[in-house]
Amino acid sequence: MKILIVSDTHGSFYEMKKVIDAHRPIDVLIHCGDVCDDLKAVLGKTDYQVKAVQGNCDRPGAYPQELIFELAHHRVFLVHGHLHGVKNSAGKLISKAMEHDCDIAMYGHTHIPEAVMEDGVYVLNPGSIAQPKTRDGRPSYALMIIDDETGKTSCNICYPDMLPLQEYP
Repeated sequence: MKILIVSDTHGSFYEMKKVIDAHRPIDVLIHCGDVCDDLKAVLGKTDYQVKAVQGNCDRPGAYPQELIFELAHHRVFLVHGHLHGVKNSAGKLISKAMEHDCDIAMYGHTHIPEAVMEDGVYVLNPGSIAQPKTRDGRPSYALMIIDDETGKTSCNICYPDMLPLQEYP
């Protein structure tokens, strides 16, 4: 299973479409909030699942505040993070993930990528492909691969500037 994880696009979808095209085929696109638009309208008809949550800049009610779902052998807790204090610590996020028996917690909000294992929970923030706040200013996203049979998981923080050059309208 191939999962592309993005966050904090803030209505700017050029890079998101670029990374989707570069990694096709994908099974799931996960958006960790601050879409700032109608994601289904932007993407059109897709051949992959789309999961998205409400960010602090999204229209109220546009997306759920949190999602809990299965990915192969894993249970995922997905939030934007603004209601979980993630700019200070991932502690509340990890506690909520554990409370829901999730072994993966995904969030956005900080615009800074992170991929760590903490208290048995894999904590993932893909950063932002539209408005990065990293020291070097590089946009980022994440690519996760899960073996459907074993559940073995690999995840990488990726950078659009490392993709092959292509022409995009």
